[in-house]
Amino acid sequence: MLPDKVIYVYSGKGGVGKSTLSVNLAYAMSLEGYKVGLFDADLSGSSVPIMIGKLEEKKPSFDNFKIIPGEYGGIYCNSLGFITEPVEGGYWHGKYLEGVLNQLLFETDWNDSEVLVIDLPPGINEVHRNLFSRLNGKCIIVTTPQDLSYIDTIRGMEMLNRFKIDMIGVVENMSHYVCECGQVDKVFKGDTKKNLCEPFNLELLLKIPLNSKISQYSNRGIPFIINDTSDESSALRELSKLVVINYDSYKTVRPTN
Repeated sequence: MLPDKVIYVYSGKGGVGKSTLSVNLAYAMSLEGYKVGLFDADLSGSSVPIMIGKLEEKKPSFDNFKIIPGEYGGIYCNSLGFITEPVEGGYWHGKYLEGVLNQLLFETDWNDSEVLVIDLPPGINEVHRNLFSRLNGKCIIVTTPQDLSYIDTIRGMEMLNRFKIDMIGVVENMSHYVCECGQVDKVFKGDTKKNLCEPFNLELLLKIPLNSKISQYSNRGIPFIINDTSDESSALRELSKLVVINYDSYKTVRPTN
């Protein structure tokens, strides 16, 4: 049975840190005491197994024609990447896509999880249409502060509106870089609040700086939130708690002018 609270994590463009946020948001919720499921919906480019692969694990299994998700560091996780080798990945469509999602998501025993975080593929494709037409949820948008990301993300946000998926707000990743000398450099010069938040009447939830520790943890297969005590980790934990507590109140209301 699927949890009542479903959090989609979406980006209009690849390479903006969407999977990193999905994984660490899920583990932040777990640290706050929630029972959490994590589903990797990027069927052609699964990242989640790499990002959590070094945690204490109980691998996914089959029982009476149902998938029992893996348990990694106290979170229930499922991904095509746990089942197939990367070279076997491909483009899924039609009944094949529907069948894969049925098995991995809808027919999986999520062990009474309170919340399910879904790491979506970037852009707009058949996975989004299939999921949004069958499973209602709330969505967090991830972007970098640059025009190229905004253009693709706006297209995706319009898609979310068409499927009546409420948006929680926007997370700006790679927001800035802090030098060891203390100087702050805004690598990308875009204005996320003006270009994405205000046109859609959304809150800028969090700004995450460029931080080598985050990528190092991901490469090692351990979510950074588990061992990190930085201000960014504290802010992400606070955001994860607020998202669960305020879940029912998130409603997308576009400005009238």
